Amino acid sequence: MQALVAAESEVRAGKSPTDAALLMLISFAVIQTAQLATTGWLLIDGEFMVALQTVPAYLARAVSQPLVFLLVGAVSLTVLAGRRRSIGKDIDLACVAFVPLVVVQLVAALAFRTLSIAPERWMTDVVGIVGYVWAASVLLLALRQARRRPLAGQGES
Repeated sequence: MQALVAAESEVRAGKSPTDAALLMLISFAVIQTAQLATTGWLLIDGEFMVALQTVPAYLARAVSQPLVFLLVGAVSLTVLAGRRRSIGKDIDLACVAFVPLVVVQLVAALAFRTLSIAPERWMTDVVGIVGYVWAASVLLLALRQARRRPLAGQGES
């Protein structure tokens, strides 16, 4: 809850998307380590075109679902906040709600790698469900936070 309050503060205004992008980049590097190593070996082998084609494919696959979550979350907050909407603050709140999704994926990826487990589909599905449920619950808290904002033109109450 403190992260949601901080995201709406003037000091942190607009910084949450940068934090979310950095978290997404770290997540990509950690989760896609094997693919990035393969790309590195392709470059060393002189297969520049193949290497240049693989990175965008890995990146698109890794960030598409998180970006959809951020977009849907921010739009939902803006619409559901009603007269108290603030597009910039709603995006910041959606970025805070995004953190649990990435944390669950990172922890699971590190656990699978540490334990030398090749996760089966059901395992990754469970990880995804846990991450999305946690992120959705934070998004609900963010909506509550957004609906408590003072109306435009009114001071803090």
